[in-house]
Amino acid sequence: QAINHVALTIAKVYRKAETARRKVQDTLALLPIELGFRIRGDPQASLNVIPMHLIENKVADLRGAGGMWYITNPHPPLLQEVANEVGEALGLNIQIVREFKPSPPELLLQKLLTPFLPYLQGEPHFPTVVDKGFRLPRGYIRDMVRAFLQAP
Repeated sequence: QAINHVALTIAKVYRKAETARRKVQDTLALLPIELGFRIRGDPQASLNVIPMHLIENKVADLRGAGGMWYITNPHPPLLQEVANEVGEALGLNIQIVREFKPSPPELLLQKLLTPFLPYLQGEPHFPTVVDKGFRLPRGYIRDMVRAFLQAP
């Protein structure tokens, strides 16, 4: 759900920035300007995204086994890959960048995403009980965000 919250926040900030951009562009008769967003983070860091059905199945398999088990993605996507899929879902160019001077909309976005910023620096890796061959399907994050944004 965190990815969906981040996507919704980006969409809201974009809507405000796009309204202002159109007003300035139309007033000054400028050529179309494409808006994108930069988010401070490590583009090569990974994010443990794993489908709920996989977690549910593993919990059912391990029921009564005792001990501590890590149900993590053995091949988590890189943050830039996650940003690309969220961007595809929103129709935006989203870049994860280590350092940059943020624009006013990017400053607002950074403030609104404060609780999620630690995850943009990378996560610890734990041994996993998930099959080592598991890979998140291409488009999984994009489709998840689109479904969330279209829900009533």
